[in-house]
Amino acid sequence: MDKPNLIICLCDQLRAFVLGCYENDVIQTPNIDRLARKGVRFETM
Repeated sequence: MDKPNLIICLCDQLRAFVLGCYENDVIQTPNIDRLARKGVRFETM
């Protein structure tokens, strides 16, 4: 079995509501949105 790729993105000054993957229509974050679509996105923080 191949080893899975793992990316942990931890930002202490970034709130979830400023990301497109958390339903923000004003700020565009296409790369983070793509990671969220293809991976795991946490709902409770």
